[in-house]
Amino acid sequence: MESIWTKIVAHSATATLIAALSLSISSIFMLRASIDGQVLALETTLRNDFDLLIKCGIETAVANASPELRSRAERLQGLVSFFRLSGSQDCDIAANLI
Repeated sequence: MESIWTKIVAHSATATLIAALSLSISSIFMLRASIDGQVLALETTLRNDFDLLIKCGIETAVANASPELRSRAERLQGLVSFFRLSGSQDCDIAANLI
C-alpha cells in the first residue's frame, strides 16, 4: 500500500502539471490574438505610409515637371475626385501620364 506522502506528492505534481498546461494553452491563444491585431495595425500603417510616400513623390515630380505634365496631373486629380477611380484605373492613367 502506498503511503500518504506518495499520494500527496503525486496529486500535487498532477495538479501542477494540469495548471501549467492550461496556462500555457491560454497564453498561446492570447498571444495569437494579440499578434493578429498587431499585424493588422502594422499592415494598415505600412499601407498609409506607402500611399503618403507615393503622393509626396508624385507631387514633387509634378512640381518639378513641365506645364503640360502639370495640367495632365491636375486633370487626373479631377477625374479621381469626380469618378473615384479604382486602384487599377488610377495606376493605368498614372502610367500613361508618366
